[in-house]
Amino acid sequence: METNAKQSIEFDHLNLTPEAKTEVSNLIQSLLTQVQNELKLLEAKNQALTLELAHLRRIRYGAKNEALSQPQFSLFEEDWQTDAAAIEAEIVQLPLPVPQKPKRARTGRQPLPDHLPRI
Repeated sequence: METNAKQSIEFDHLNLTPEAKTEVSNLIQSLLTQVQNELKLLEAKNQALTLELAHLRRIRYGAKNEALSQPQFSLFEEDWQTDAAAIEAEIVQLPLPVPQKPKRARTGRQPLPDHLPRI
């Protein structure tokens, strides 16, 4: 109703007949309704495309596609077994460390330092 009041005020400056005013008002109202319907349609299409894009991204980058295929997995397994065997061979070749007892501090009298003369 408020828009009709504003439109009628604008139509007063155009010096139109009352029939022409209602005809122009109806035409503007129908155009406005048509544009609002088109806007709703475009918003729905935009939302549908956004959801489809999200779905396609999940398909392309999802966890299922990050898994190795069987030929890739067999190559990876061969390399892994080769590397594990090489590491085990290196471990076998390393000398075993012999645990050494820590030096005990001598109890009792300590020897004189070298710079002091013995008599």
